[in-house]
Amino acid sequence: ATWKYLASGAMAGVVSKFATAPLERLKILCQVQRYSDRYSTVVGGLRTLVRDEGVRALWKGNGVSALRVLPYQTVQFACYDLLVGAMSGGGGGGGPRGELATWKRLS
Repeated sequence: ATWKYLASGAMAGVVSKFATAPLERLKILCQVQRYSDRYSTVVGGLRTLVRDEGVRALWKGNGVSALRVLPYQTVQFACYDLLVGAMSGGGGGGGPRGELATWKRLS
C-alpha cells in the first residue's frame, strides 16, 4: 500500500503545482516589475500576461517547479502512511482499514 501513497503524493504535488502556477507566475512578475501598473490587480495582470505572451505563458517554467515538488510530496505521503500504521499499532483505537480514531489523532 505504500507504493499507492508514493504515487498519490507524486500526483498531488504535480496537480497542485499546475493549479497554482498562473498565480505564482504573476507574483514573480509583480516582484520583478515593481512600479508597473500592468500587473496592479490579479485579474488585470492575468489578462495582460495572456494578451502579451499567450495562454502558455501562465505555466512558463512550471515543469522544473513541478519536478522540484515531486520528491517532497511523494515522501510526505509515504511517511504519513507509515506513521499512521505505526501509531495505530494494528489494534486498540484503530478504526476500519487501520485508520486512527479521532481521540487518538488528537492525543
